[in-house]
Amino acid sequence: MQERSRELHVTLGNEAADLDSICGAIARAKILQHELDGVVVVHVINIPRAELALRRDAEILFRHLDVNLEDLIFIDEIKPPFILHLVDHNSLALHQHHLQPLVQSIYDHHVDEEADFPACLEKEIQTVGSATTLLAAELLNRETVAADWAELMLAPILLDTSNLQSKQKTTAKDRQVAEKLLVLAQLPSQEEFYQTLLNARFDTEGFTEEMLLCKDLKRYQEGELIYTISAIPSGATFSGKGSIYLLREKEKAAISLVKFQRKLIVNCESKELMDQVVDHFKNRPELAAMTELETVEDAEATFILAPGVPRKELQPKLRFEFAYFHG
Repeated sequence: MQERSRELHVTLGNEAADLDSICGAIARAKILQHELDGVVVVHVINIPRAELALRRDAEILFRHLDVNLEDLIFIDEIKPPFILHLVDHNSLALHQHHLQPLVQSIYDHHVDEEADFPACLEKEIQTVGSATTLLAAELLNRETVAADWAELMLAPILLDTSNLQSKQKTTAKDRQVAEKLLVLAQLPSQEEFYQTLLNARFDTEGFTEEMLLCKDLKRYQEGELIYTISAIPSGATFSGKGSIYLLREKEKAAISLVKFQRKLIVNCESKELMDQVVDHFKNRPELAAMTELETVEDAEATFILAPGVPRKELQPKLRFEFAYFHG
């Protein structure tokens, strides 16, 4: 059984399973197929199969590339033993901590959380707009990339950098890699390709509020405290009421944070915890610089976020260090 576990290698994006995680994991699997002989390499999407419908940009890209959705593998369809390669995250989700000893490599563009992976042999973390940029650069150095592969990797890079126009997110490496992929992809229109994906990403027609909360959700833990952050598409219809409590019960989290447009809606399981959170945001300079309390009532508060603050910048600054133990 142990020998068989060495034969199967899995590439896995983060639990939000956005296009960067999905396409980056596919690209990483292709690289490993070059590097490893006599093993099976599969890319796995880090959500249950049923949740792919919440990611319409991924669906439209796969259909455009004639990918059979039935051929995709999802996290609820595979179990250890395997060797794990992380893409677009460098710390496992709470419910996946049992996979920690299996991690052999990491490719990411988020802040290094310095998680302990005893079997990790390779760790590549760079500040770029998209994790797929790192994998595309590797593939471009190894082989002649086909047009469909160029489109697959170009899609998340364009989305994550706002078509290479975001001054905050786009780096020189993103531009260099994207320019090479654009030549290979031979798209009729870069702008049309980007807009089609962008419209699909923010298409939430028919979504319930709970679906919106689950569409782009990440779970975190500090000590005994568990919290979640959901990012709601800016064009969605979202009240911020009711379903947040359902989500907290479903996820067993003490604090639910929802980023919607320039608001951060925070719900806690008690008023006492909410009081601690409000004080924490006020007294921690890094948080005070990017948030302003708008309202607070019992166990719910709303903060105004500074313009252009993404979740990956907000989350490392939270550091809920107050004395609280979730029971």
